[in-house]
Amino acid sequence: MPHGTASQLTVDGAYVEFQLAVLRALPRDIDPDIADGWHNNGQSLAKVLREALLPPEKSAIETVPAPQPEPQPILRFLDTITILARTEKFVPKKSYVVNTKQGPHVKIGYIDPDFIKWFGNKAEEPTAEATLRRHVLVRPSVFAPAMKEVADGGFVTKTTPGGLYSLLEKQPDGPKSDAGPLLTNGYANLFEMDDVNGVPRLVYAGWNDALGSWCVDAIDASFSLQWDDESQLFSGDSRVPSAA
Repeated sequence: MPHGTASQLTVDGAYVEFQLAVLRALPRDIDPDIADGWHNNGQSLAKVLREALLPPEKSAIETVPAPQPEPQPILRFLDTITILARTEKFVPKKSYVVNTKQGPHVKIGYIDPDFIKWFGNKAEEPTAEATLRRHVLVRPSVFAPAMKEVADGGFVTKTTPGGLYSLLEKQPDGPKSDAGPLLTNGYANLFEMDDVNGVPRLVYAGWNDALGSWCVDAIDASFSLQWDDESQLFSGDSRVPSAA
């Protein structure tokens, strides 16, 4: 059979039967004037029949939005870290001091002035033993979305200067100390803390080989600096209380 349009295939039995079915289905009570109008406007009649009998055009189907891929996680949970109890009040400005001399103290070569301004006088009362959650970034990310992922998991995001200092005390000489949870390979250790005025800040600590000591910095928690994958993020280990 030669190729052609439907109008050229009227000799096909199935198509003839279809034409007859359309004729039989036409209403018999059409007003003569309306029938005459359709008769004199064949182009409009053809359009109405096409829209009624044929599926939507392909272009209309293609306007349906494609499903979006599921967002990939930023963090992978590693473990929990124990923070020893403190029997005395902790005052950050008394412990976070620059000192790279030999000795049992934490070797700190640089402290951001903003850290002292925001946290220096934020005293912490004696605390019982506690735990922090340790995560690793599996892909580069700014800080806020990573912490939102922690919060969406139902956990407290905030830590404290005292908690960070407890970790530094585990590794006072950085890579020369016994194994501890903080990275000493140039990647960042990230923490979210409320400053003395209750404003959330991003605090990050890293070992500097050139100085042979720790560096402690602080910036606004919403700052859009992107952190490399393999950086670590620490958060609270307690769950956020459910809303009443």
